[in-house]
Amino acid sequence: MGISPSREIRYGWMACLIGTAAMDALVILENAMTGQPLDTSFVLFSRLVGGGVIVGFILYILFGSALGIIFGTAITRIDALRIDSAAKGLKVGIAAGLITIPMGCVPFAIAVGIPIKTMIPFVTAPHLVWGTVMGWLTNFLLNAR
Repeated sequence: MGISPSREIRYGWMACLIGTAAMDALVILENAMTGQPLDTSFVLFSRLVGGGVIVGFILYILFGSALGIIFGTAITRIDALRIDSAAKGLKVGIAAGLITIPMGCVPFAIAVGIPIKTMIPFVTAPHLVWGTVMGWLTNFLLNAR
């Protein structure tokens, strides 16, 4: 591919954070449409460690950063995940979005006391948006000429 692994990891991280911002916009819209406070996600994250909305927001960004580094490392080290086209970027990104639901959202729901059956429909669309943006943007960054 001709791009250094550290750059791939950095691009994966950047794409993940931008995907997180896109996902947050959808979550805030969902909260508004269902009559919940707009900062509900951050309040729930703050329950993991105590503290207020700011602590929850910081924890959320740290989780997102870690996922971006993991994503960038995976596309660097695992040939089957290497992103070399827009279609591959979308497939890998959407798969990452889907994987975060059972691997991250379900344990999170258990930790903060949200019924899983209620949470799954609420988190599916935002995580698909996250994966789509992350995969597309990673491809764009890696293959821009």
